[in-house]
Amino acid sequence: MAMASWCLFCGYDDKWVLPVLAKTPGVTVDIVDVSPQGGIADPGPQSPAFSGHDGQGGPLTVAGMETTMQQYVKTFGTLTAPNIHVYVAPQTTQRSWHIQSFPTLAFIGPSGKVVVAPNGAQTLSQAQSDLQQALQS
Repeated sequence: MAMASWCLFCGYDDKWVLPVLAKTPGVTVDIVDVSPQGGIADPGPQSPAFSGHDGQGGPLTVAGMETTMQQYVKTFGTLTAPNIHVYVAPQTTQRSWHIQSFPTLAFIGPSGKVVVAPNGAQTLSQAQSDLQQALQS
């Protein structure tokens, strides 16, 4: 998932969706912060979905993004499984990926190819369906 720490939709998926998907045997979750803006989202409750709010903050360097993501992981407390990896993209990656919406998800199948790439955040049931599709490809 390409995401932004300040994005409520990213925060929702990181709090309520991706940790559940990570419990699936053989699944690895990579979360990559690509937005050089500060702030930590409030993901809100699991239901109703997406009822939190964006975090507030100004421009950050990559080092500032790393500090923010360390706090993000602590704040959420759900991203600690050994198969969940949280990264901050270098500036060259931030520029070259051209992310248009947050979050941008990609479900990659066993062959290493993207099987499903939904636009925006997903509820748990949507993400579980996409994961099953990817695993069966």
